[in-house]
Amino acid sequence: MLLQVFHFKVVLANREHHMFPEEVVTRMFSNIKSIYQFHHDFLLPQLERKMTEQSVCMPKYLHVFSLEKVYKASRT
Repeated sequence: MLLQVFHFKVVLANREHHMFPEEVVTRMFSNIKSIYQFHHDFLLPQLERKMTEQSVCMPKYLHVFSLEKVYKASRT
């Protein structure tokens, strides 16, 4: 629902101000569902797991950088 509302507002703004060609707006929203699914099914669980098992010697923000390896591994 939120995606549809946001997409609609972008389309309206684009029609009024002619910022992008119509096909660019379509492409901007073409893979949102697959990105969401990847984050929901893979990245978020990894992040949650890392945050619960964080060690005393590693600050919270460093766990985000270790997720880069997880992301790269999922792309292969």
